[in-house]
Amino acid sequence: MNRTGLFIALSLALMIGIVFAIYPELDLKLSALFYDASARSFSLKNDALAAFAKAYADQGERDHAALARAVVANRKGHATIGARQPSPWLFPGGQPGRPISTARLTSRLHELGIRPGQDRSTALFQLAAEIPAAILARTLAISTKAAVTWQRHAAGDWITYAADISHRLES
Repeated sequence: MNRTGLFIALSLALMIGIVFAIYPELDLKLSALFYDASARSFSLKNDALAAFAKAYADQGERDHAALARAVVANRKGHATIGARQPSPWLFPGGQPGRPISTARLTSRLHELGIRPGQDRSTALFQLAAEIPAAILARTLAISTKAAVTWQRHAAGDWITYAADISHRLES
């Protein structure tokens, strides 16, 4: 998320917070739209549009799971032709017992319109903003210096993290 998006999100959150602070009964009115206290259930269950949206979302989950199972069941690489056992790799490579190379996997993803470098950077950027550099470095097996650099770029402020934790433990 860029700075403009962050500013818009924070402004919207502030406005919603102010509205709920001024009108606390609004929370109950909004929840009444979704929850029927007399029936002790969510009234949207009976709404056809909500039921369709839920069914569509459930179908998407099943489709993704079926696709993942199909990929695992049909793992094929050049080296797996005639092999007695399936490859232990999700994406088998051209050499027996080896996974596909990073360059080949990247080129195959590029053919599908997926840019793994950008996606990796986005994921690292998000993680760096959310967790301390030391934990990021250990979790992703990258150097602490690289984790600190990612954190600095993501503007994650974890300088006071240890102090905050120690104060929580004392309370």
